[in-house]
Amino acid sequence: MSQLALLAQRDKWERLGDRFSGEAAEFDLQELLVLLVAALAAGALIWLLRAAARWQEGRSRQPNPRRLFNDLSRAHRLTRWERRALREMGESLGVRQPAEVFLRPDAFRLNPLPPEAAKKPIALKQLYKKLFPEVGRV
Repeated sequence: MSQLALLAQRDKWERLGDRFSGEAAEFDLQELLVLLVAALAAGALIWLLRAAARWQEGRSRQPNPRRLFNDLSRAHRLTRWERRALREMGESLGVRQPAEVFLRPDAFRLNPLPPEAAKKPIALKQLYKKLFPEVGRV
């Protein structure tokens, strides 16, 4: 009985390679095309992701005065009016970068104040305190 079991097992081992011979081993062009398209799609996706990463990295390294001003405005939680007033103050001072007004308390001492800033003197004082809490009064 044990010899029959061994013969049965040997038969399984011999038939293991049947999937790779005869009709099963034939070369199918359609399957090759599917594999080729899948490989090309994967390669294109990787290339697009790398290109997008390089573009994003390069974009973040380029100086962008508007983005810096907007980032600082968001960090200080400034309202739309406060942003507009700061931009006008920067223009009145003649600064090259609009974000410089975040470093210049003297922008609040302009005489006359820009129209937007002059509209709300109380809000302007609050904005000054928000940006320069450790500096003296306006």
